[in-house]
Amino acid sequence: MANPIKRAFRKLLTPLLWDYTSAEFQCGSLTFSQFGEDVMMRYLFDNDYRGFYVDVGAFHPMHLSNTYALYRQGWRGMAIDANPDCGELYARFRPKDKFIHSAVGTESGTVEMAMFKEATFNCTADQIDQVPEDVRQHLRLVKTNIQPLSEIFAAEKVGKVDLLSVDCEGNDLKVLQSNDWGRWKPSVICVEDHEDDWQESEITLYLVSQGYRLRYRSGFSSIFVAEAAQSAKHESRGWSGSVS
Repeated sequence: MANPIKRAFRKLLTPLLWDYTSAEFQCGSLTFSQFGEDVMMRYLFDNDYRGFYVDVGAFHPMHLSNTYALYRQGWRGMAIDANPDCGELYARFRPKDKFIHSAVGTESGTVEMAMFKEATFNCTADQIDQVPEDVRQHLRLVKTNIQPLSEIFAAEKVGKVDLLSVDCEGNDLKVLQSNDWGRWKPSVICVEDHEDDWQESEITLYLVSQGYRLRYRSGFSSIFVAEAAQSAKHESRGWSGSVS
């Protein structure tokens, strides 16, 4: 289809489908994340870089996803979630990613998960009392495997990780602690942290001790950059020199 015809269709269909004019749509920033984290993280890599991400507590392949925008940009990676229902969705909408059905923690074994109709509230069974009472009316308990991040990386023969996203409803620190930082040191980490004093939270202090610096804060998410990657502007050509 010729470019003028494409532009005509775009101008006609865009306001009908999204309630925005074509010009507004092109001038805005499309985000799939809850608080625009994906927009911020894209600034940390060159536009033409195609990296590898690991999304822990990945949830839906598109809705509230920190990595779907990167997937559309040509990145590939691994999505990990304790909800078995997510596997079919990833196979359909992100077939080039690897989906792993598992919980992540500091020890291997099994864990009981609380699954709700409103899946954003899914959590380990010991956290049910933190879920709103009206959401708890639609509850099912599911036992699933739990394993450290380092074991998953080793089993999947993961090499370099450019981006690690962690959103595990209160278990985020345990996920981080389950990594082998000597073998896998992601360039960028986006992690959920609900602490009021998030600049001095356990998660922040832990990642600082592992050689990271807090770069951005958006909603309940903190985005960290590896100090070594910053000082060297990263060994990979994908690391953007715009990070200071």
